[in-house]
Amino acid sequence: MPSQSRPRIAVLPPELANQIAAGEVVERPASVVKELCENSIDAGARRIEVEIDRGGLGLIRVTDDGCGMTEEEAQLSLLRHATSKLHRIEDLLSLHSLGFRGEALPSIAAVSRFRLVTRTALDEGAVCLEVEGGRPCGPPRPASAPVGTQVEVRDLFYNVPARLKFMKGQATEIAHAAEAVLRLALAYPEVHLRLRSGTREVLDLPPHPDRMERAQAALRTRLREHTTLYAAAGEQDGIRVEAQLGAPSEATATPRNVFLLVNGRFVRDRSLLHAVVTGYGEQLPEGRYPLCVLHVTLPPGEVDVNVHPQKLEVRFQRPHEVYAAVRHTIGRTALAAPWILPQGPARVYHLGAAARAGEPVPSPYGEPRSGHGAQVSAPQIHPGVEHQLSPVVMEPDRRCPQPMLRFQVLSSEQSEPAPPRRFFSAMNYLGQFQRTYLVCEHEHDLVLIDQHAAHERLLFERLRAARADGSAPLRSQRLLLPVQLELEPAQAALVQEETETLARLGFELVPFGGRSFVLQAVPDVAAFGRGARTYQDPANLLQRVLDELSEHGRSETVQARIERVLATVACHSVVRAGDVLDEPKARALLSAMDEVDFVPHCPHGRPVLVRLSLAEIERRFGRT
Repeated sequence: MPSQSRPRIAVLPPELANQIAAGEVVERPASVVKELCENSIDAGARRIEVEIDRGGLGLIRVTDDGCGMTEEEAQLSLLRHATSKLHRIEDLLSLHSLGFRGEALPSIAAVSRFRLVTRTALDEGAVCLEVEGGRPCGPPRPASAPVGTQVEVRDLFYNVPARLKFMKGQATEIAHAAEAVLRLALAYPEVHLRLRSGTREVLDLPPHPDRMERAQAALRTRLREHTTLYAAAGEQDGIRVEAQLGAPSEATATPRNVFLLVNGRFVRDRSLLHAVVTGYGEQLPEGRYPLCVLHVTLPPGEVDVNVHPQKLEVRFQRPHEVYAAVRHTIGRTALAAPWILPQGPARVYHLGAAARAGEPVPSPYGEPRSGHGAQVSAPQIHPGVEHQLSPVVMEPDRRCPQPMLRFQVLSSEQSEPAPPRRFFSAMNYLGQFQRTYLVCEHEHDLVLIDQHAAHERLLFERLRAARADGSAPLRSQRLLLPVQLELEPAQAALVQEETETLARLGFELVPFGGRSFVLQAVPDVAAFGRGARTYQDPANLLQRVLDELSEHGRSETVQARIERVLATVACHSVVRAGDVLDEPKARALLSAMDEVDFVPHCPHGRPVLVRLSLAEIERRFGRT
């Protein structure tokens, strides 16, 4: 290689090195909010005010009542690797603070117009420092301020246009900032945290006496009305576990409602997440994640927090013991199942046109499975909506599209197509087991059919057939009483981004200011199957659809996205385990299943039926 083209090793200019380091620490405005609030908590603050503008790209202002800094300390805080948390290498093995690297303030100042005002209790006045793009704007100057620290970050990434173009819309960035504040609020219930965006208050969480009360208050928008959290606590091998658990009916398709806190630090850890899900056991549907705030406390020397630039990952010295402690603690509470009341008398639901006003309708909240369930009183039916609660489910309906046709190549001798296949309708129906499984006899086999999975597959195929061309949206059914919803920031941003998709699926949402929306119409599933549950709890259906769009919507094709949502609509709208089917309705379901292309599992992957051959049964009874 010629000498003139050989790459030369050189020390990076300080400005470039600072911007590269800032890229590791400052991913988006929410990263700034997180780092500044963590510094405030480390400084002993009991009140933290966060103000943002333009999603945090225009302004982030964090004000606290912590111990503050002297003028000398304030100047040092803007130098890389200057920190009050570490003094020797042994301190790294027993960290009791959230920050420790001394990178936050200089990294933030390197990519913004930065202003710091701080004062200690011993100083008569405050000191103010200003930095622009990592360069001081002048010497420190006196200022007037109470004890504590205020940091202003303006025009974030103004000097890093490559990073700026990757930022999302304001609603999305506000949602990320709100999530950062919420995580800290759950970890530190004694701290008053407040977040404002412009003139709008996003979060206001005053101090709470304990973690349970803070979780109940902070997550109130994620809990259904009249629901609560349940406490779990335990200690195993010196590892203390405390959790606030939501009922399985609060589960979502994404782990967005699982908050993992290790020694007061929010982390992402697959092992801990798996331990939480495993602790719930079979009470949690497959592929769903509970609402859970998990606090794990262990000696600082047994956890390494210095493995991720943003301190979002940790390593445990005893990972298997931590996993077991979490799983056993949550498992003990789940085994007692505080969210399940003693089983009441069976309720029979009429699913066809014979349903009348005043008859019990199934509750959407945690239908009982395998004989274990809650006695939930039937919601009140508003006058004038009886017709919404009695659509035909498996009986013929004039509004229902024709069954999917099967075409067959005919020979020249044939003039009539072959008769339609009869598999399910040809079965000998024996009865219902545990209000969940249809017991049938087919030739020499015993067949058990999961009534929910079978009906879900039936409705999904009908919905998919109706959208075969993909051009026309699903029909909507307007609600007699529109539902006003207060969505989380992330969900409100998602609704704005997916307005067209939701409209094509039959949802009609009207903005009502801020994060409020009015749900005026839902998909008209009555034309394809039973729609009583959809009309009874339309908000829950929308929440599940938003979960699916949040988890998969941006990473799949439009058709795959639509089919995932159709599967969610189908799952939400059909009979459930615990619903009593009389013989005519059970037979109607079996007959309707012959009208669609049979797939041996529901859209979410659960099997529709299990077949036990006569030979297998005889073998088990020792007759072979």
